[in-house]
Amino acid sequence: MKLAFILSALTLTVFAIEKDASSKSIPFSDLMVAVVAVESGGREKIVGDDGKSLGLGQVQYHLHAKKCGLKNRSDLFDAKINLRCSALVMQNCAKRFKTIGGMLNCYNGDCPKNNCGNGQYAHKVLSRL
Repeated sequence: MKLAFILSALTLTVFAIEKDASSKSIPFSDLMVAVVAVESGGREKIVGDDGKSLGLGQVQYHLHAKKCGLKNRSDLFDAKINLRCSALVMQNCAKRFKTIGGMLNCYNGDCPKNNCGNGQYAHKVLSRL
């Protein structure tokens, strides 16, 4: 199943995120496609981070099960569930951090003391757009 089709089939809240120092905006669905490309290369059943991160968006079950309504770890191998959860995590990061770099680094868990800068992860994702 193509990732763009899966994303368009979901009823995600689509919003635009302002690029740092630019008037250009990035559609949320495009950003999530870039995140999935970096996180899993589009592989639905991938496991990373010593078994902690699962599926397309490499969601960590132990951190996000409750807020995403997950019943078990295997839920994250379902593309629609994983993308909905990934989008929810990203939206929560967008509320906390006002720059795209901060939001992306938050998604990646790279926020010491809630200070997310424009680190390597953000640059990796943005290079996929």
